Amino acid sequence: MNRRAIVDWAILVIVSGASWLVYANQQDISDWWLLRSYQAPVAIAQLAEATDMSELGQRRFFASQPELNDAANFNTNCPFPDRSLVLGCYAEGRIYIYEINSDKLDGVEEVTAAHEMLHAAYARLSAGERKYVDALTDSAFNQSDNQRLKDTIEGYRQEDPGALPNELHSILGTEIRDLPSELEDYYRRYFDDRGRVVGIAESYEQVFIDLQEEIASMADEIADLKNQIEVREAKLSIQRRELDDEAERLRKLREAGEFERYNAGVPGYNAQVNAYNAGVETYQSLVERHNALVKEHNELALEQNELIHSLDSKFSPVN
Repeated sequence: MNRRAIVDWAILVIVSGASWLVYANQQDISDWWLLRSYQAPVAIAQLAEATDMSELGQRRFFASQPELNDAANFNTNCPFPDRSLVLGCYAEGRIYIYEINSDKLDGVEEVTAAHEMLHAAYARLSAGERKYVDALTDSAFNQSDNQRLKDTIEGYRQEDPGALPNELHSILGTEIRDLPSELEDYYRRYFDDRGRVVGIAESYEQVFIDLQEEIASMADEIADLKNQIEVREAKLSIQRRELDDEAERLRKLREAGEFERYNAGVPGYNAQVNAYNAGVETYQSLVERHNALVKEHNELALEQNELIHSLDSKFSPVN
């Protein structure tokens, strides 16, 4: 091989190698190019800061040009007609987050932002990296005894099995506190302190847990009160018949002129009346407590529904 041929061959190798590098890293190059001129809006930057995204996590997040959307825009950008309570999506390289208007659900947008950032990160993994990470997340899931996690993943398994590894990657990273050390090390690529976003997720989830427990406790108390009321009604009904019978007996004694027997029966009758009236007061108190508790229970159930609806971009209240 002559000198010119060697030089031409070397140039070909360099060009081919450079082309392969550009192809293999085209997403990173595209991200770099976009981020040269990108300035995150304040609200978006705050989401990244609140969830303690690392420098790489922020790059993945900002390179996806995230947007906070109202219901109409969100439903256009994230059209999932068959899935309720979609809070965000990573679609065509962009992140869209549903804007929540409820003070009681502070943190939903932050966790959604982190969840979708991990989708963007997953999309940038090589085939080999995905295989490695999928094995870690699958192992962590199989070791977990978290029933809510299992129910969530089962929903994805039935709806879209192909998306399960991607979703598991985002859910574990943002919602599950204790993970195997190797997987925890992996997530440190994207979070300086992953516990921050998990804590936020736990906080707003606790709002629903507390509401559900309070509603369930009230339902038990209402059922107990209803039983007491029914027992009291039956007892009052018997007492009322006995009072009527005694009143009729005393009336007949008085009409027959048997005043001694009549007078002897009056104190007992009056005691029966007093006992009956006391029972009526107890009954009325139970009914008032029952009705007040039913109202409170219904208000809490309404609050729960309103919170759920505030998470549903497809829910439109009737005016």
